Amino acid sequence: QSAKMGGRSSLFYLYFFSFALLISAMEYPNCIWISPNGSEYDLSPLAALQDYSISYTIGTTSYGLVVNFCKPISYDCNQASNCAACQTWNNAVPDSRACLGTSTSMTMLPLISVFPGQDGVALSYTGGYQDRTSEFYVTCDPSATQPVFSFLGENPIKYYSFQVKSMYACPHQVSGSERVGPASIIALFLLLCFFLF
Repeated sequence: QSAKMGGRSSLFYLYFFSFALLISAMEYPNCIWISPNGSEYDLSPLAALQDYSISYTIGTTSYGLVVNFCKPISYDCNQASNCAACQTWNNAVPDSRACLGTSTSMTMLPLISVFPGQDGVALSYTGGYQDRTSEFYVTCDPSATQPVFSFLGENPIKYYSFQVKSMYACPHQVSGSERVGPASIIALFLLLCFFLF
């Protein structure tokens, strides 16, 4: 009977582990874009445990930016829901924080459609505070193991543009046989359970 209990316990943990893998594989599906020629851009490694923070100036005013990728920021951006990027200019005053778009509004386009000759992905966020919008031009740079941010400008007003250099914006070719989806992960572990028990 103890052997049966041990087997059931092991089976439970195997099922639990396979479910966890499924969730992990599905966590950032909207951060992968595949071009018509089969090039894959996977920005999911840019999803950081801690939000990215940078500073920049518009005219003579200094601002801060808190941003993350593939998920909302954890930073409190004046209680904005699902905020993808937050502009700050006086952290002592809560109202001096403005969301620059929601993570749920994110769209992805090939960077070449915005900047001819540039490889990467253009991320667009809308629905920010007072209709603020932000664009992040994630540019392929094989040497950028960590994202390198630069502020491009505010034009027109309430429309903010940033460049992000990253190795993860570099495309790679993926064939159908190389792609392993969540269903394949589950099938593999169910097969293991069948043979083990």
